[in-house]
Amino acid sequence: MAEQPTVELGSAGLLFPSAVERWRSAEEQLVRGVIKAEVFRERLLKPTATHETGVGAVADLVSDFQKQTRPGEEPLSPLRQNVQAFDVSGDRLIAQVRGDNDLSPDVFDSFDGCWFGRWDQIHVNHEWRPSDRYSPPKSIASQQPSIESLQYAWVGNGFGWNYLSARDGNAKHNYILGMVYYFSGSNYHDITEEKPHVGFADGPTRLIWITESEIYLEEAFPHSLTGDPDHYVITGLRHDLFGESPSVFPTAVQATYTRDPENRPSFQQIIWK
Repeated sequence: MAEQPTVELGSAGLLFPSAVERWRSAEEQLVRGVIKAEVFRERLLKPTATHETGVGAVADLVSDFQKQTRPGEEPLSPLRQNVQAFDVSGDRLIAQVRGDNDLSPDVFDSFDGCWFGRWDQIHVNHEWRPSDRYSPPKSIASQQPSIESLQYAWVGNGFGWNYLSARDGNAKHNYILGMVYYFSGSNYHDITEEKPHVGFADGPTRLIWITESEIYLEEAFPHSLTGDPDHYVITGLRHDLFGESPSVFPTAVQATYTRDPENRPSFQQIIWK
């Protein structure tokens, strides 16, 4: 991840670099994001070398990780925040990725706002803007899913959107897509990389993001529910589940983000396999 800029909150308390604001209305990238993420979603519903679906491979990996990092069983390096609360059974995951569920348009809301943390040794600033909601769902591209809820986000070295996509335009059957575009350093004019995501909502405070080579389990802990200051935790797994010789990496990572730029908990690497 590229080096992060110094934290400078604007008058509205925003973290987006001013040069990135123009990307919010970049229709080409918005549409490309949903198209690329939709292609990846369809791939997840197809067989892999070892599973009936890519979704099944993801569910098995998360289950294996949960078992091997269960509190009291002493993984090679223990998690600061356990991940046992996530319910990622294959049936639940495939139903949501297919769009069989009725997800709330508030699905991203627990992560709204500015967050400060570390990724490896680098200070990282995140900002999740309040979602735009559309009723009826809004069509943004021909022959692509319409959008019920759309959130713009800054991830420290890039920007992107989280999409709550309505299957066949029906808000009662929806699913989560995402796209992140990355920059190199402080050059916010040229996109150097892109990464489509497919999401899974496990209740109002937990999201899982699946990419071609990572799985991120993200959980928000609002003060109103825990009594502790707001924070959220990202647990990241690397994988090669969709190749000819599927494999997973034995090292996972965990990062904790808070609302306070002076409170950036240490980044953790976990040897779990």
